[in-house]
Amino acid sequence: MKKIIILAILILILAGIQFFDSIHSYTVPIESFDDPKHIRDESPDMVKILNSNYYQDPGSREIYFSLNSGYTMTPVKAHYDTFILPFPDYSPQIGRDKDHIYVDGKINSTVDPATLTSHKRNDRYDDLFKFFNDKNGFYALARGENNYDISVLLPISFDPRAVDLENRIIRSLEKVYVLNSRGIVEVPGADPETFHEIGPCYSVEMSGASFYADMKNVYVEDSIALGIDPKTLSLIAQISSDSQSEIPYSIYLWKDKSNVYAHCGELVKEADLATFNYIGNGIAADKNNQYRFHTGGSYVVTAIPPYYENSVYINPEYGFSLNFPSSWIGYQIQKRNDMVEFGFVTKDVSWFQSLFYISRNEDSISCEEWNKPGQEEPHDICIVKEGGYIYHYGSGQSFGPELDERFSEVESIIKSFKLIPVK
Repeated sequence: MKKIIILAILILILAGIQFFDSIHSYTVPIESFDDPKHIRDESPDMVKILNSNYYQDPGSREIYFSLNSGYTMTPVKAHYDTFILPFPDYSPQIGRDKDHIYVDGKINSTVDPATLTSHKRNDRYDDLFKFFNDKNGFYALARGENNYDISVLLPISFDPRAVDLENRIIRSLEKVYVLNSRGIVEVPGADPETFHEIGPCYSVEMSGASFYADMKNVYVEDSIALGIDPKTLSLIAQISSDSQSEIPYSIYLWKDKSNVYAHCGELVKEADLATFNYIGNGIAADKNNQYRFHTGGSYVVTAIPPYYENSVYINPEYGFSLNFPSSWIGYQIQKRNDMVEFGFVTKDVSWFQSLFYISRNEDSISCEEWNKPGQEEPHDICIVKEGGYIYHYGSGQSFGPELDERFSEVESIIKSFKLIPVK
């Protein structure tokens, strides 16, 4: 009985060794590879898997190519002993032996196998293009229209020294091309010598667009952005989604000597260039308006109606006005019940910081009684009583030290309080 048990254990051990050996040798059964045949599991022969595209048959010393992970295979007339995969991670479609480069199993006679190297990786477009160069030139490996056609290693007659994949630019002596989701696209009329990237103008997930320029024009990708000055175009701010956003995005605000631009050249026509300033949290302001920039569909800019004209804040609902100094350009308000809060969203703190508020409440007492000593602290200060309403103000309780100077100006702002007709 013990002999039977020991024999059974040995059989199981041998079966396990054969199983794990079959895993680690990466072999699959084959029958025949005469142009092309289906693999049949009952075939006794074995083929070594190099990757999902290339296979070796040690018995026949043949190399085979497959577009469908080995379901069908086609012979590759390659030298068995020197055949390798030179770019197994970057481009598994390419093979090489001592004499040739093979693309999807077919010889490419224009490429030098001894000097072909991957040129430079550009992660955003890795699914669309792979880039290489040899001693003779620069190449792009482009996939077929339906992503299942045979790949083609396209020679591009550009000087490989003029390829800037980091900024997605390819240039020849006469023409300029940019790389984007539509392919390698010519920029009509661009000057190859001075063409360069200025910076991004929007991005959503892995897609986006950039400003480019030459000595005469600004371009959004391959299209001229009319009216923008290439010599003075500069970045104002990047507005990005927060970490909780389902779709990450960034909007970029730019300006030149004459205008402010959002979303790749869209003119912010209401903006006053001299006083336009990005505050934070998607909000900018100038002496006339506040602006809230957002993404959504067309990525338009929304101008928030001004709460003050010149330096005057007017509240026709509660019937009062205030004068603000120029240092308060870009302030914001929040309304809660009968209270209006005045404060800022700063570059360092993205939430609203209230410096003071004005409230209006119905009350029968006078301002003198309201302001008499002995009231509970903290206690608002009555400014005026009118029409049965007490107008009073109080200080914000929590704001950063960067706003201390603005807070010191609150008392003079309160002194400018005036009643106006209620609408």
